[in-house]
Amino acid sequence: MSNRIRAGDTVIDVGANVGYFTLLAAHLTGPTGHVVAIETAPHFHNALTQTIHTNGIDDVLDPFAAHGFHAYLLTNDYDARSYPDTIRRPEPPVRLHPPYPDLKDPTDLVLSRTDTDTLP
Repeated sequence: MSNRIRAGDTVIDVGANVGYFTLLAAHLTGPTGHVVAIETAPHFHNALTQTIHTNGIDDVLDPFAAHGFHAYLLTNDYDARSYPDTIRRPEPPVRLHPPYPDLKDPTDLVLSRTDTDTLP
């Protein structure tokens, strides 16, 4: 990371977990850079928040909703047996609200600046 990230850069850490790479990125970007840390799993999100506060990192931007992004869940079942029906009649993504209790698989997460109950 130290070969790629420079002071003043903006880094987005998606799936930040407990914040190890978030802290490293915050150190490398320095006071003129920014780090956006995204973690949707409630347990890890709480640990990430604690890591940020414990280490006094002020330039980590969290949560993503504060920056105009809203989380949506893909409700379609993509199992091989039901995939043809899903393709013919897809369901729209449904809005999630923190702490994201319905999120079982982060691959089902969609971020959008649209603020509505479902996406078109």
